[in-house]
Amino acid sequence: MYDSLPSPIRILHLEDSELDHKLVCRSLAAADLYFSILRVDTLESFFAQITSPGADIILADYRLPGFTAIDAWLGLQNQAQLPPFVLLSGAIGESA
Repeated sequence: MYDSLPSPIRILHLEDSELDHKLVCRSLAAADLYFSILRVDTLESFFAQITSPGADIILADYRLPGFTAIDAWLGLQNQAQLPPFVLLSGAIGESA
Protein backbone atom coordinates (compact mmCIF):
# COMPACT_ATOMS: atom_id res chain seq x y z
CA MET A 1 0.00 0.00 0.00
CA TYR A 2 1.28 3.46 -0.89
CA ASP A 3 1.26 6.23 1.67
CA SER A 4 0.18 9.47 0.11
CA LEU A 5 1.31 12.84 1.35
CA PRO A 6 -1.40 15.10 2.69
CA SER A 7 -2.16 18.21 0.72
CA PRO A 8 -0.12 21.20 1.80
CA ILE A 9 -1.78 24.05 3.66
CA ARG A 10 -2.21 26.72 0.98
CA ILE A 11 -1.30 30.13 2.35
CA LEU A 12 -1.90 33.50 0.73
CA HIS A 13 0.51 35.94 2.36
CA LEU A 14 -0.32 39.64 2.03
CA GLU A 15 3.08 41.15 2.85
CA ASP A 16 5.19 43.93 1.34
CA SER A 17 8.47 42.94 3.02
CA GLU A 18 10.45 40.08 1.48
CA LEU A 19 12.40 39.79 4.73
CA ASP A 20 9.21 39.37 6.80
CA HIS A 21 7.89 36.87 4.27
CA LYS A 22 11.05 34.79 4.63
CA LEU A 23 10.72 34.96 8.41
CA VAL A 24 7.17 33.59 8.20
CA CYS A 25 8.34 30.81 5.88
CA ARG A 26 11.16 29.85 8.24
CA SER A 27 8.81 29.84 11.22
CA LEU A 28 6.29 27.62 9.45
CA ALA A 29 9.02 25.24 8.29
CA ALA A 30 10.48 25.09 11.82
CA ALA A 31 7.04 24.00 13.03
CA ASP A 32 7.18 21.11 10.52
CA LEU A 33 4.12 22.36 8.65
CA TYR A 34 3.59 21.12 5.11
CA PHE A 35 2.61 24.26 3.23
CA SER A 36 2.72 26.19 -0.01
CA ILE A 37 2.79 29.96 0.22
CA LEU A 38 2.21 32.77 -2.23
CA ARG A 39 3.21 36.33 -1.33
CA VAL A 40 1.29 39.29 -2.76
CA ASP A 41 1.92 42.92 -1.91
CA THR A 42 -0.87 44.93 -3.56
CA LEU A 43 -4.64 44.95 -3.18
CA GLU A 44 -4.98 44.24 -6.90
CA SER A 45 -2.84 41.10 -6.72
CA PHE A 46 -4.53 40.04 -3.48
CA PHE A 47 -8.01 40.25 -5.01
CA ALA A 48 -6.83 38.54 -8.20
CA GLN A 49 -5.57 35.59 -6.15
CA ILE A 50 -8.55 35.39 -3.82
CA THR A 51 -11.04 35.12 -6.70
CA SER A 52 -9.47 31.84 -7.77
CA PRO A 53 -10.10 29.09 -5.23
CA GLY A 54 -7.13 27.86 -3.37
CA ALA A 55 -6.13 29.61 -0.16
CA ASP A 56 -6.77 27.67 3.01
CA ILE A 57 -5.68 30.64 5.12
CA ILE A 58 -4.72 34.27 4.60
CA LEU A 59 -1.83 35.75 6.57
CA ALA A 60 -1.80 39.53 6.31
CA ASP A 61 0.55 42.26 7.44
CA TYR A 62 -1.49 45.09 8.90
CA ARG A 63 0.12 48.11 7.26
CA LEU A 64 1.18 48.01 3.62
CA PRO A 65 2.00 50.91 1.27
CA GLY A 66 -1.27 52.75 0.56
CA PHE A 67 -3.63 50.40 2.40
CA THR A 68 -4.13 48.20 5.44
CA ALA A 69 -5.26 44.62 6.03
CA ILE A 70 -8.66 46.05 6.95
CA ASP A 71 -9.06 47.22 3.34
CA ALA A 72 -8.29 43.69 2.17
CA TRP A 73 -10.68 42.20 4.74
CA LEU A 74 -13.51 44.53 3.77
CA GLY A 75 -13.02 43.62 0.12
CA LEU A 76 -13.65 39.97 0.96
CA GLN A 77 -17.05 40.44 2.52
CA ASN A 78 -18.94 39.48 -0.66
CA GLN A 79 -17.10 36.15 -0.98
CA ALA A 80 -19.24 33.08 -0.42
CA GLN A 81 -16.53 31.26 1.52
CA LEU A 82 -13.82 33.02 3.43
CA PRO A 83 -10.67 31.30 4.61
CA PRO A 84 -9.39 32.29 8.04
CA PHE A 85 -7.82 35.77 7.93
CA VAL A 86 -4.91 36.20 10.34
CA LEU A 87 -3.16 39.51 11.00
CA LEU A 88 0.59 39.39 11.52
CA SER A 89 2.19 42.66 12.47
CA GLY A 90 4.97 44.00 14.59
CA ALA A 91 3.06 47.16 15.49
CA ILE A 92 -0.61 47.72 14.76
CA GLY A 93 -1.39 50.40 17.30
CA GLU A 94 -4.02 50.60 19.99
CA SER A 95 -6.75 52.18 17.83
CA ALA A 96 -6.60 49.40 15.22
